[in-house]
Amino acid sequence: MNIVAPDRAPARDDLPWLRRRTTRAPAPAMSSDPAVQGHRGFPGGHAIHPLDLPARPISQSPTQEAPTPLGTDLDLSEHDTVRSAIPPRPEPGGQLEGPPDGRDFFLPARTHNGLPTILTTKEPVVTLTRVQSGLGALTVQAVISDSVGDLRLGCAYQLVSGQSSVIHLGSGLRVAPAGSLRPVIRAGSGFGELTVDLVQSRELERLIVLAYSESGAALSWDGTLVVQTYGGARVEVPLHRSPDEGVLVPLSLFNIDGEFVLRAEQSLIGGSIREATAAYGFESISWLDDHTALS
Repeated sequence: MNIVAPDRAPARDDLPWLRRRTTRAPAPAMSSDPAVQGHRGFPGGHAIHPLDLPARPISQSPTQEAPTPLGTDLDLSEHDTVRSAIPPRPEPGGQLEGPPDGRDFFLPARTHNGLPTILTTKEPVVTLTRVQSGLGALTVQAVISDSVGDLRLGCAYQLVSGQSSVIHLGSGLRVAPAGSLRPVIRAGSGFGELTVDLVQSRELERLIVLAYSESGAALSWDGTLVVQTYGGARVEVPLHRSPDEGVLVPLSLFNIDGEFVLRAEQSLIGGSIREATAAYGFESISWLDDHTALS
């Protein structure tokens, strides 16, 4: 086989694949910025290598900081996340309807010194602060007229120890625990008053207030149940209802992590004190009869 040598060697322009692999991009223009000229990518005035580019743009001065882009978490003008996290302050005498902006957290209704908090069927719950729940004494009193009848106040209680009983003036039980020289709850000498010793508030788990007729007659329900703290906060529960027999449970109290939660119950239970306490889960009380609890 005869091999004919070419007349000339192929020129570079005749090999486009070689031209694409070996052609270099033009060197970048030199910058007049002294900070850039002193960069290690400019040794002896040579062009900077792409891997040696400085972290900041070369047109930016060393002391200038990049502006914060709009729409980030730091842009408070566009986002109300921080401002909306602060619940609004209630008006004097008012209560918050619920969590602001529909967000998922619980904000209990509180009392305000000098302004009574009236518990109704629409707003039945109020929470005392730790100071209101642990300083001085908490008094519960029925403010009524003589036309109501022979109304008496008592309570069924449960202590943290598990002990449970009632304060019932007709049976002679006036303190809780029964026979204690330092009672957590004490009944007043009048027709309707209870006092809770808040120094021992941690000993009390829950109670319900009982309003009943000493003779068992129908009462002309009227007046107000008033709860007052040592600092002057006042909670009121109206007692307005049609004349009827039975035992009224106007209010319940629960100790939730050192704070007393008061709830207007307004439940009239036809029957005895024993039936009224059983309706609220006080089933461990020992009874002599339907109206007399054992100490």
